Amino acid sequence: MRPHAAEIYRQACLYVYEVQTRLLGKGEDILVFTKSCKISEVGAVDTIVQNLVDQGILALAEGQTITIQGNKFDVKGKIQTLTAELIKRTKELNKTVLQNKT
Repeated sequence: MRPHAAEIYRQACLYVYEVQTRLLGKGEDILVFTKSCKISEVGAVDTIVQNLVDQGILALAEGQTITIQGNKFDVKGKIQTLTAELIKRTKELNKTVLQNKT
């Protein structure tokens, strides 16, 4: 059990962050949270977002924070999430187009 203690502790901390995010609708900066728990932030945002999505929650990673947009049965939340994703992709596409022109 001892060799796995650090990973168990990390998963427990990430679960606390996930629950706080669900309760508040938006998580704090993951870098601040992981630093306060003294755990690695590598892959933390992706792990938490995936856990929330697996539970049917529409979660959006915005830099180092996670925002709850609703759940998969919530039409307004789904529209907001899809719109935010479309805006993000459009910005990336515009950036790519501008880089290719130069």
